[in-house]
Amino acid sequence: MSLAAIVTRLVGLWILTGGLLKLFMGSPADLPQVLQDLPMDTALVFKLAISGELLVGLLAVLRPSRGWLPVKIVTLAFLVVLVTQIVGGEENCGCFGAAVTISPMVMLIIDAVAFLALVLVKPWKLERDKGELPWAPTALVILGSLVLPWVIDNQ
Repeated sequence: MSLAAIVTRLVGLWILTGGLLKLFMGSPADLPQVLQDLPMDTALVFKLAISGELLVGLLAVLRPSRGWLPVKIVTLAFLVVLVTQIVGGEENCGCFGAAVTISPMVMLIIDAVAFLALVLVKPWKLERDKGELPWAPTALVILGSLVLPWVIDNQ
């Protein structure tokens, strides 16, 4: 397995962990203020955010040759949100729901390192390897994960 595949999977696991912690121990109140201010129902934004994190995290873990770009985009989005939190003076990023309290500055450093690692290992050069799950089971796992936030009620 290449370094690019390993880094992509690790960053995917990081995103997946955040999504799962929010799913099982979080609530819409844990969302960053910038997301709570969207002109949508906060519960809907919360479920969409979790669905997105689960989708991107699983894709990166199961198919890094295809998951690297969504992981990079999500990590960049996290960086933007974290900067707005730092500017707004928030003390907890809400990245892991209510389960873990981490300052936006600490999370910005962690996510910036993850983003830079993705740039440095050049995952766009990845080709499908034997460690990747075939598309059919990958699609089933991802579909199942997309349904979870809508089935599990954590309001």
